[in-house]
Amino acid sequence: MKTYQIIERRKRDYAAQSYDEWLRTNKGSLFDIYERELFVRLVKEHKPLSVIDVGSGTGRMTEALAPLTKRVVGLDFSSQSLEVLLRRNINNCSALCASGASLPVKNESFDIAVSCQVLPLMQLEELLMTLGEIRRILKPHGVFIFSAYNYDYWRYHGVIDTGEIGGSYRKHFSSGYVYHLARKFNFRVQELGYYKSLPLRLFRRKGWIAADRLICAAPYLGRITSAYLVSVLQKEGNHDHC
Repeated sequence: MKTYQIIERRKRDYAAQSYDEWLRTNKGSLFDIYERELFVRLVKEHKPLSVIDVGSGTGRMTEALAPLTKRVVGLDFSSQSLEVLLRRNINNCSALCASGASLPVKNESFDIAVSCQVLPLMQLEELLMTLGEIRRILKPHGVFIFSAYNYDYWRYHGVIDTGEIGGSYRKHFSSGYVYHLARKFNFRVQELGYYKSLPLRLFRRKGWIAADRLICAAPYLGRITSAYLVSVLQKEGNHDHC
């Protein structure tokens, strides 16, 4: 395990018990609702029997998706985060402590894989290994839904990654990069959109979600004003790992 991975795991272990409170304090409860609703909508369209949440952390997304499927698995390399997930007592949920780059899962085991803001924390080697693993465990025509930091956001534009600042790493994804990765692993891009355009100070105001959706859906404007992108990839054909 590389230095940035060790540091990231320690950070997650340390913050696990207070993560939900930190999220509501720093990003707002409305943002949390917005993000969960987004993933629920995208997953629900596919009526999956099985879902794996890669980089589940304490399970806020895992919990939201559980009612949509018969089996959901939360996977994370932070054991402390998974302890919090299991305390949620989700009936159809199990947990796996592992890295996305080496999934202890049989081939073609899941209808859908999701990952919320986790891929940007991976350097290239780990990212490519994780995408290969996700493809391997998805059933034929299975779907991978993920969110990432949006490279074209006006505050990020021109910065591909932040390097290993303090040992951490963060990469920004452009729409072109999403299509490049999709081609590399033989996925078809079903949908690519954006979210979180309005500033944090508006999070608690009535109508924030509706207004944000409207802005993010606007051609060009949504791409440059949105902090995050979300993509739906569908597995196609056969593929030899790169």
